[in-house]
Amino acid sequence: MIALAGCGGDAVATDSGTPPTDTGTPPTDTGTPLSDTGTPPADTGTPPEDTGTPPADSGVALDCTTYCTLQLATCATMEEQYVDMESCMGSCAAFTPGTLADTDTNTLGCRIYHTMAAASMAGSQHCLHAGPTGYGICGASQCEAFCQIAASACTGANEQWATNDACMADCAMYSGATPGMPVGAPDYSTSETSGNSFACRMYHLTVASSSAANATIHCGHIALISATCGG
Repeated sequence: MIALAGCGGDAVATDSGTPPTDTGTPPTDTGTPLSDTGTPPADTGTPPEDTGTPPADSGVALDCTTYCTLQLATCATMEEQYVDMESCMGSCAAFTPGTLADTDTNTLGCRIYHTMAAASMAGSQHCLHAGPTGYGICGASQCEAFCQIAASACTGANEQWATNDACMADCAMYSGATPGMPVGAPDYSTSETSGNSFACRMYHLTVASSSAANATIHCGHIALISATCGG
């Protein structure tokens, strides 16, 4: 430290060499942007899982209870396709679900579509399309549906055919198995309970599907050689 003499005898303040503390620090800048973590926020906009099934705008469910309830309410006064809820539910158990948009395939959805058409358009042809046979509309042929239900309803000791091909071959010989051929063969309805025809065999098949006890009684009636349906 150097002390300097002042002029005229005046003392000069000692220079400590250290500047006074600067208290003029500006306030902390709070305008700093958020730190960039490099990771974008999680995307919560993921669409719901695609189940492959469009929503049913009509509000109609694609199930056997819906189908059979509609069938019994709609077609009983036209071309009745089932004698009761049990025979309808038993036959329906063999149907492939499909979709409510089906109009010409062997599915439950196709049968619901034509049942609803029968209700709104008052035509027995739609009841035939909506019934267990499909009438060549809900399915490629009536035999396709017949053999599908037979494989589901008549099993074990009640089985009539070991393979679908064997069933289809016999069914092709049933009078009226093809709609309109031969002329005069009855269309299927619950009124056809006897006679050598496809319609008779389809009736007994629907009844057979309603319970194990009925399968024991009625499965034998659907065969090519049948005491009840001829042959």
